[in-house]
Amino acid sequence: MSGMTTVAPPGSPKKQLNASAYVENGGPADSSTWRYYTNLSGTLSGIGGFAGAQVSIAGTGSAFQAGVGANGKNVNNGASSWFTWSVSSQPSNGTYLPQSGQGDFNMDLVDCDKGTTDCVPGQVRDDFDDGFTGNTGADDWSGNWIENDPQSGGAGPNAGQVRVINGYLRLDDQPNTGGEPSLAREVDLSDASFATLRFDFDTSSGVDYNDAVTVEISSDGGATWTTLEVITGIEGEVWDDREFDISAFISAETQVRFRVSQYYGGDWEFLWVNFVEIEWGCDTPPPPTSSKEILFVVGDIWLNAGDTAIQTRLEGRGFNVTLIAATDVTPTDAQARDLVIISSTVYSGDVGTTLTNVAVPIITWEGWLYDDLGMTG
Repeated sequence: MSGMTTVAPPGSPKKQLNASAYVENGGPADSSTWRYYTNLSGTLSGIGGFAGAQVSIAGTGSAFQAGVGANGKNVNNGASSWFTWSVSSQPSNGTYLPQSGQGDFNMDLVDCDKGTTDCVPGQVRDDFDDGFTGNTGADDWSGNWIENDPQSGGAGPNAGQVRVINGYLRLDDQPNTGGEPSLAREVDLSDASFATLRFDFDTSSGVDYNDAVTVEISSDGGATWTTLEVITGIEGEVWDDREFDISAFISAETQVRFRVSQYYGGDWEFLWVNFVEIEWGCDTPPPPTSSKEILFVVGDIWLNAGDTAIQTRLEGRGFNVTLIAATDVTPTDAQARDLVIISSTVYSGDVGTTLTNVAVPIITWEGWLYDDLGMTG
C-alpha cells in the first residue's frame, strides 16, 4: 500500500455501520481521524489445498481505510478495502479458482505477539577494497558479487564495464551498448525483523541528464526484481548517499543489484559506488524521530509513480507528509507546516495565489506558478 493521506479521497470514506456508530450521531467512529491509502496492490499465494495458486489483487472503488470503525463491521480499531482479483496461477491440485472477480477485506487491527526469536542483529558491508569478494561488515555476505557484463563477457573486477578501482565500484556502458551491465549480491536475512540498505555514490564530469542506473532489490535470489530508485537526471559531478527500508524483501536470499539501465556510454560517464551496506535487527525499528511536517500539494491524491516516489522518499527520511489536492488547498492548510511542496502534476490555475502569502517555505516544481508565488523579478 502507498499514498497515505488523512484527507478522504474521492469516494471515501465508505461508512457501512449504523448511523448511530459515527461521531456526528454520538458514536465513537470518527472518519476524520482515519487514514486512507490510495494505492493497493499485491499477490496472494495459496497454501494447503490451494498450494501453487497465485492471485493478483488491485484496489478499486473507495480507498483502503483504517481507524476506529473503519472495518465496516464493528467499532474496533480496524480497516477495510475493496479490490479486483485475477488468477495468474491455478492450484497445483484441488479446486479450480474462477479466473477473476471482486472482493473486499474487513479486519480488526490488533498487536501481534512477537513470541521468541533466535535472531541476532547484524550487518554486511563492502567497501570495495577486495574486488568482487570484499566483506568489511560484522557479518559475511552469502557469496561474492555476481557480475553481468555482456559487452566484456564477465571480465572480472579489473576490466570491462563493471570494475572495482581504488576502492570504488565503477559502472558504465561504453559505448552505449544497451547491454545493461550490472552487479548483484546476496545476503541471508531470514531471521531479521527489519533491514536497511545504505550506499554512497558519485558521478563523473561527463554524466548528463539521461544517464540512468537502477537500484533494485529481490527476495527470491534474483528471479524477480523491484526497483528502489532510478538514479538519473544528474548533470556532471554529484556526490550523494541513499538509505532504503528493505524490510518487505527479507528472505534467505535477499539480493541488491546496481544496473546501468540507460546510456552511461559517453566520455567520462561513470557512476561510482563507495560502499554498500545492509544492516538488520530483530525488533520493530524505532519510529522516525523527525517532527517536521510537510504539506505535499498534488494534482490528484491518487498519486502517479513520480509523486509516489517523492512521498515515499520523504517519509523514509522521517518527515510527516500530508497530501492534498491542488483543487482543495487553502492557506490554512499550510499553517503549522514546516514546508510546502507543490508537485509538477498540479494545474497552476488550481493553486494560483492561494499560497502566495503563507509564512512557510515553499518548493514548487510547477513553473507556471513562479509569478503567482512572487518568485520572479
